[in-house]
Amino acid sequence: MNPDVAQGAPPPLKDSERGVLEAIVAFQKANGFSPSIREVAAALGISGTLAAFRIAGLCTKGWLRRARGK
Repeated sequence: MNPDVAQGAPPPLKDSERGVLEAIVAFQKANGFSPSIREVAAALGISGTLAAFRIAGLCTKGWLRRARGK
């Protein structure tokens, strides 16, 4: 474990994950709600499958939580 990271803090992000997180935060600030996977993909110019994969990684690392059934 990296001693520079506070215990209980989410692990650091890869550049690709950071881009997805920044796109989600920007969308939320502009619209007041979270984007769909398709909207994230369109904002970043990537496939929906890749956007879903990166969002799943953010959830696994503790950076995002997905609402059940959404």
